[in-house]
Amino acid sequence: MKKTTLGQTIRELREAKGWTIHALSKRVGISNQAMYDLELHGAAPSFSTVRRLAAVLEFSIDWLSEQLLSEDLPAPPPLGKRGRPRKSPAK
Repeated sequence: MKKTTLGQTIRELREAKGWTIHALSKRVGISNQAMYDLELHGAAPSFSTVRRLAAVLEFSIDWLSEQLLSEDLPAPPPLGKRGRPRKSPAK
């Protein structure tokens, strides 16, 4: 599977529509700087921003997850009873 970042994926989708960063940021309702940071610097957007990006760029969150996840990523740590990662036993 192709490894990619969220910023790279958003940029490819934006460019496929022929939009500038300014045009996309205006449609999504975030600042130009926030869009630059997302695409170029790997800033992590809020989930509501991702949902707006999905609506504007016409992709599903499931599709995006498939684009970003890779089989060679390490598995997340197992979760304990409270939904937090389990602590390693003391040696």
